[in-house]
Amino acid sequence: MRVEGGTSFPERMIGAARLKVSIFEEVRDDEGATAQAFVVVLLAAIVGAIGSFGAFDPGDEYSTAVNATIAVAFVVFSILVWAGFALVYLLVGTRVLPGQDTTATLEQVARTTGFAAAAAFLAVFEILPVIGPLIRSLTTILLLVAGVIAIRVAFTVSTGRAIAVIVVATVIAGVIAIVPIILFSVALL
Repeated sequence: MRVEGGTSFPERMIGAARLKVSIFEEVRDDEGATAQAFVVVLLAAIVGAIGSFGAFDPGDEYSTAVNATIAVAFVVFSILVWAGFALVYLLVGTRVLPGQDTTATLEQVARTTGFAAAAAFLAVFEILPVIGPLIRSLTTILLLVAGVIAIRVAFTVSTGRAIAVIVVATVIAGVIAIVPIILFSVALL
């Protein structure tokens, strides 16, 4: 599927994985690319789940069931994290650390960060013996760089400000995630 005057969906995924800023700008501005960003996140989560297979011994039925359950949970969790972080990034990027020209919308942030997940497609090779950990490290670095590019483009800010938005949003998300756990733990005492 080729967008009028733009690149096709596969070209966008490859371009995002190659960290091409022009692709991130294109998807930011294409209102029809939100569903594509969802598909990228979904595919990246599936690839990540495949790459993590083997966490348990695949030799017995129990381990196979555990691996399948973990894979499904990972995919669902990945989609929820993407949506949640898009919202937290939006709040931090437009309210806490806005740039001079920041006018981002939730959809723009979701599209750019969704396409940043294309860098995770390398994770399918994490299952390979010996080089799996190296690929995991490379994938993590690519995801971090893609995330910075996505935030920089979504908010039209400098790289430093994009990193600051990511750090502050991650701290806020961490607090949001841990407070219910603490409250639940205290309630059990």
